[in-house]
Amino acid sequence: NADEALAWVTNALEKAFLEIERRHIGPLVQLECQVIPVLVAMERAGLPFQKEQWLSQLGVIEEELERVKRALEPYFVKDDGFLLFGPEAIDLNQVSVVKECLEKIVGHKLSGTSSSVLKNIDHEAAKLLIRYRELGRMLNTYGENFLPKIVNNRLHGTFVAIASASGRSTCVNPNLQALPGDE
Repeated sequence: NADEALAWVTNALEKAFLEIERRHIGPLVQLECQVIPVLVAMERAGLPFQKEQWLSQLGVIEEELERVKRALEPYFVKDDGFLLFGPEAIDLNQVSVVKECLEKIVGHKLSGTSSSVLKNIDHEAAKLLIRYRELGRMLNTYGENFLPKIVNNRLHGTFVAIASASGRSTCVNPNLQALPGDE
């Protein structure tokens, strides 16, 4: 009921004010309160976003991902001896199997298959694998799941005033601050 809700809110506010005083962060809270209307306006306005152009770009990314995957196949095959229908490609998401194949290619042990390791390998397979992962990450992050967040050719995120450890504002669902730039 309304009385219980009012009592709960009053109690929560009293606790919040006591915590603000205890931490001596009154000026910070005042600053954050000044930023909130700006963040709300940014959330409501959204960013201009051309959905049809984005769908077209997704198609281009998917095609490139397939080309890169085909180019990787000769490097990453199961070595099971004779196979009636030819070698079988490995799952490029199985890190241990990919690492084992790369170690055979470069002729030495690797500490892993992260981008920081792969960028130091002067071989086409490593470069292709980096690109394959970039494209896959792009599709997973900004692909079809991204589209429901577009309303009237505007992309809307949720802004949080002081969410990061550094005190900077952030944006989530989706993170509009990490959108890929034009290439």
